[in-house]
Amino acid sequence: MAYCALLRRFGIGVGLSLGIVGVVLLRYTHKDYSAYFLQQKGVLLSHETREIARSEISRTYEVELQGSHGRIVRARLRSPIGNGRRLPAVLVASGIETGHLVIKMLDEHPRVIVMAIRYPYSEDPDFSGWNAIPTLLQMRETGMKTIPSLLLALDYLLQNPSVDTNNIAVATVSFGTFVGVPAATLHPGVKRLIVVQGGGNLSSIIAANAERPHMPLPPKISGWLGKFILLPFEPNQYIRKFSPRSLLMVNSPGDLLFPDESAKSLYEHAGEPKEILWHETRHVMPGALDIIQELTNIVVEKLYADRQGPG
Repeated sequence: MAYCALLRRFGIGVGLSLGIVGVVLLRYTHKDYSAYFLQQKGVLLSHETREIARSEISRTYEVELQGSHGRIVRARLRSPIGNGRRLPAVLVASGIETGHLVIKMLDEHPRVIVMAIRYPYSEDPDFSGWNAIPTLLQMRETGMKTIPSLLLALDYLLQNPSVDTNNIAVATVSFGTFVGVPAATLHPGVKRLIVVQGGGNLSSIIAANAERPHMPLPPKISGWLGKFILLPFEPNQYIRKFSPRSLLMVNSPGDLLFPDESAKSLYEHAGEPKEILWHETRHVMPGALDIIQELTNIVVEKLYADRQGPG
């Protein structure tokens, strides 16, 4: 009898534990993080700029933004030497490994202002073995800070007298898709979104990458766990709300990090107008300057070719 009572108590304990876990999962699965990100952005109170480099066609600045919630965003901005005309601007959200350093990697273009923020993440991501879980948790924490920072940077571009406020775009590269797509969708000042070698459906992305760093769990379970941890950044949740603003995707068939079905999933969730280009190149990795430049040139030629001439 005592043994049966112990089993009953154990069963009730397990049932309650599973019930609590279920309630937590249900809560976070259905939580809308949009209001949170907008609230965390606050209002842009001030900004400071400092020129750090110049060439024959552009100047590069360090920018520091101060938000109303005490948020400080550090960014880098490269602006063509002006002729009095407002120019289109692109806020680049690249992978966590590059952050604002992407400005150094990109070719100069005489008719486009480019900006990228410094991410609140300085470590090399380690997905090997059980390190994958704390790394995913670190990525979640970074993302929760990065999206409001991107939104604040977009506020700055809207107030910049050199920017054509009818031509502000967000360009995401690789894992920058997880923060760039939400930021672009939530900010009404963004008119165009460019997704380079990115995609949607977090579980399929993580499952496709689980075996390479020897994650300890089976790919499908790793995908489910990773999706739960990174749920606030699921691109598919946001991209459907970006329409009727235009989306351009540039993807590589057979991409090791973002499988083809991931790119197609994001594209299918998006509304019109939208376009996807398939370009034969390997995935952008840290320091791959040639690939970054090649893909950037494709995007610039596609979107801003009519603005590259004199005047």
